Amino acid sequence: MIGRQDLEQEINGVSTIKSITEIYQQISAISIIQVKNSVAKTRAFLEGVALVYGHAKQSYLKQAQTLISRKKDVGSLDFIRRNKKEVLIFVSSNQTLYGDLISKVFNKFIGDVKEKRVDSVVIGKVGRAMIDKENINSRVEFFDLADYKPEWTKIQDITDFINKYEKITIYYGEFLSILNQIPTKSNISGGNSLGNPVEVVKDYIFEPTAKQIMEFFETQVIANLFHQKIYEAQLARFASRLLIMNDATNNANQQLENLKGDFLKIKKFSKNKKQLSTFSSRVLWEA
Repeated sequence: MIGRQDLEQEINGVSTIKSITEIYQQISAISIIQVKNSVAKTRAFLEGVALVYGHAKQSYLKQAQTLISRKKDVGSLDFIRRNKKEVLIFVSSNQTLYGDLISKVFNKFIGDVKEKRVDSVVIGKVGRAMIDKENINSRVEFFDLADYKPEWTKIQDITDFINKYEKITIYYGEFLSILNQIPTKSNISGGNSLGNPVEVVKDYIFEPTAKQIMEFFETQVIANLFHQKIYEAQLARFASRLLIMNDATNNANQQLENLKGDFLKIKKFSKNKKQLSTFSSRVLWEA
């Protein structure tokens, strides 16, 4: 049987762990409230913007392909072609304790990287440690971004880097509810590329010009969509941490209950032993 002193130390240790998990729970809950309000205000709007962007780009690309077929002013399409490459972006984290969400997102991301062999961007120290273990032959760029308060300037640095790519896909954790976060990917560059078959949903009349409208979409809208995905990933991470910290707190409570039960048994055993010793001494004295 474990000694009383060792048992007290174990109880103190588990109590400390419980205090830490409860603090993490509180921080995660507060962070969820703060970020969720911000995400909720812009999610529906940007989803609508992304839909219009995709439709408008389809229409514009159809016009652009007509120019290419006639070999007319193809240089004017450089803003949409950019470097004619594709980039995949993995949004991870700088810290751990987010459950298996980050690894699930990474599995989706790394599978596509190895299949397509295109350039990639990894955001966060955890993601860098993950990809360092992989045998990747394509170009990989790393960026650091705070988990709790992402710096606007660093987000802008990443945006400036990815804006030179024709096709941009971002991999991140998506918040569905407090109990459900899933790995997902999203194309934030309009979903179409020049040279690929275009399936037009509807025709658009561009004012003042098609080029000016698409230049706006290809810069400002992509930047806003990227910013939104960063905060979506942040929200999903906080929710995932809240869940695992809640489980950890429950486990600590159960362990404390068991340890305290063992402690009472030892205390009772010690008391009985003492009473038995006293009784035996009295019997010997009387004899």
